[in-house]
Amino acid sequence: MKKILQILLCICVFALVTDCSFAQKKSPSISLTLASEKYEFSAGAEIVIGLKTTNLTKKLISFKGSNTGNVDSTMLYEVFDEGGNPLAKKTHPHMELDASSPVEFSINPGDTDDSYVTISDMFPFNLPGTYVVRLSRYDPVLTDRDGNKVIVTSNPITITISE
Repeated sequence: MKKILQILLCICVFALVTDCSFAQKKSPSISLTLASEKYEFSAGAEIVIGLKTTNLTKKLISFKGSNTGNVDSTMLYEVFDEGGNPLAKKTHPHMELDASSPVEFSINPGDTDDSYVTISDMFPFNLPGTYVVRLSRYDPVLTDRDGNKVIVTSNPITITISE
């Protein structure tokens, strides 16, 4: 009887440990870091922000998408005003007809890809104020328990627009 209880106890402990290991959060395979040479701009000025994408894995990772103008389809661009309200993106008639080109790049393990985003091409920074900019993209490796892609978000940066 004692032997059966020991076996049952071992099975319960194993089941508990196994279930907890699935519940642990996995680390993203990339990090996204935004930075700018300056953080104050005049209304209507070109605003260029640096983006560093770092491969945190021990394997080569790749990204595929398309660019329309200066907009990378693999990125989610977010800008919020001082009240936390999202800033609407610029639009123009027949945007669906804009030419796009394929984007494909890879990052070696531990390496960082440096790129730049002209955020003023996408958002109208023509009113004075303070804005928070954040970028996100799907993790090329990590998925959640249901197999959905996980979103990795950059650090937020704050820019100030003056008249």
